[in-house]
Amino acid sequence: MTWQDVAIAGWALIWCAIACYWRVQTMSLRGGIRRLRQLEAPELTEPMALRPVVREFAAGMEAKLRMNDHKPHWGTCSLECLRARLGQEVAELDGALEEGDPRLIRGEAVDVANFAMMIADVAAQRKTLPEV
Repeated sequence: MTWQDVAIAGWALIWCAIACYWRVQTMSLRGGIRRLRQLEAPELTEPMALRPVVREFAAGMEAKLRMNDHKPHWGTCSLECLRARLGQEVAELDGALEEGDPRLIRGEAVDVANFAMMIADVAAQRKTLPEV
């Protein structure tokens, strides 16, 4: 699995966590971050109900973020640093998958999603996506 594949998986988790539906034109796992530039957010005219699994996962993301509120805000980090941390979290998720403990897997998946969200946030603030 390449880091591009991991990045795509992380982005998918973030999309669920923020409960925003995206239209994707023939996006494949191998398409990488370059195709993310082609995404368009639909215009939302009414509040969207979250699926229970999305609500639960997003709550886990927020809980982990709050546990780390004592650390500097991710907005002070470079995209390169956040990308490296995402890679470390993916490696931890791989380890959890090998162990097979569902609670450990969920916790590491939440970490991956949080770092993917941080990358999305920093990129949006800087009006750029990391180069592949």
